[in-house]
Order: sequence, then C-alpha cells, then structure tokens
Amino acid sequence: MRFGTISWITDEIWDDILDVNLKGAFRCARAAAPLLAKSRGMVVNVSSISGVLAPTTISSLAYGAAKAALIYLTRGLAVALAPDVRVNAVAPAFTDTKWMRDHFGTEYDAMVARASASFPLKRIATTEDVAAAIVGLVTGGDFVTGQTLIVDGGLSLS
Repeated sequence: MRFGTISWITDEIWDDILDVNLKGAFRCARAAAPLLAKSRGMVVNVSSISGVLAPTTISSLAYGAAKAALIYLTRGLAVALAPDVRVNAVAPAFTDTKWMRDHFGTEYDAMVARASASFPLKRIATTEDVAAAIVGLVTGGDFVTGQTLIVDGGLSLS
C-alpha cells in the first residue's frame, strides 16, 4: 500500500503493528531490565528509516509511526535504565531479507534497482550490514546511550 493510502488501516491493523513494533520492545525491555542491570547489559532496538523519514516505500503509516515511537522509547529507556544499562537503536533502510523478497515477489529485483539508484552507496543493505552496526554499538560504544544509528547507505542525506 502507498504511504498516503490510509483507508485500509483499520484499528485492528493499527493495534497489531504497534503491538509488534513498539509494545513488544517495551515488554521485552521491562521483563529483562533486572537481569540487564545485574549484568550491565545493553538493549539494541531495531527501528527503521521509516521512523525517521516518510519515504514513498514505507509500508504503512502505522509502521512508520511505530518505528518513530520506538526511537523515542529507546531514548526514554536509556534514561530509565541508566546507569547500568545502555539502550540504543539501529534504523536500517531497505534491507535484503526473505520477508522483503516474499513481500515484493516478482517485483523484488525492480524494487531493489529503483531503491539502489537513490542510495548514495548505490545498493540496499544486507542483513550483515545491519548486524555489523548492532555489533558496533554493543562492542564499541561504552559511552553511547539513547542514540539511533541510521543504517541507510546515505539515503537520508538527500
């Protein structure tokens, strides 16, 4: 569905998308907070470029709103769980995943070509790119909390 098309977003769909993308992250953090504090652990939420921008490729208004709220939740949890737990997020753009391949079906290669053309790095993200960003936050960011690392190949620069 196009981003501007909102008539198909029922209350049930809206609630389901927020449940998965926002409430789930909160519930996991809340449940894990005592153990995370004890072990001085870290939370890395997976948001989306759709929580930062409103690209025409966004899957829905509900998804973008949930991912934007997850970025705020990341900041709030960073304060609430400090000083023992760091909380950050990554916000990837279009990423090559099985879900995306299934979602776009026979149009996938054309969609990747169109998206890649608009990225300064001229390709979409791989799951390895996103994983490397997460590992970087975990292993190299001891004084970083409440931040969202945009993993978008430069898309948000334009």
